[in-house]
Amino acid sequence: MDQTSLSNTATPTFASCTVTGTLTLGTITITVGTGTPEGVVAANVGSIFIRTDGGVATTLYVKESGTGTTGWDGKD
Repeated sequence: MDQTSLSNTATPTFASCTVTGTLTLGTITITVGTGTPEGVVAANVGSIFIRTDGGVATTLYVKESGTGTTGWDGKD
C-alpha cells in the first residue's frame, strides 16, 4: 500500500505492543535497563538507552559516537 492510498482512509489503529529488553529497528536499538549504558551496552550510533533508575540527564541516553560500549551521552 503506498502513501497515496492511505491519505483517503481513516487513521489506522494498532494493537498495543510490549517489548522487554531491546527493540531493534534496522541497525539501531532502543534498550531499557538500569545503570549507565557507558562501558556496558554495545550499540550502533543512533541507538537509545532508557534508564529506569535515572534522574536529571541520566534517564535518556543516545549513542552519539564510538563503537562497542562507549559513546553514550545522557540527555537533559
